[in-house]
Amino acid sequence: MTVDRDVDEFLQKFGLSYKGPRRMLPPSLSTHRIAHMTEELEEYITASSKEEKLDALIDLVYLAVGTALLHGFDFDGAWKEVHKANMEKVRGYNPDQRKLGIVKPDGWKPPDLAPFT
Repeated sequence: MTVDRDVDEFLQKFGLSYKGPRRMLPPSLSTHRIAHMTEELEEYITASSKEEKLDALIDLVYLAVGTALLHGFDFDGAWKEVHKANMEKVRGYNPDQRKLGIVKPDGWKPPDLAPFT
């Protein structure tokens, strides 16, 4: 996946890259990442042009991928696992929302993310 390599390159440029074992983030770093992702989500919400919406979405993804890398997670492997599980979902009636939507069919299995964390 190109995105995680690009984000890692950015983290390396600023001496922020993490190459250790998978971990929970230190509280101060976690708080910082959450605040930054919240800021980007707010920018998306308040954006008034297509360009601003797209910029905020890319920044949000950039931060999410960077946060996963700072955890030491195998983002690319986990992405593939979640994608595989999502592709097993179907269109159907969602009783929680009382409308048609994307639902988990009988027998659907959630992604196994243990190998990536």
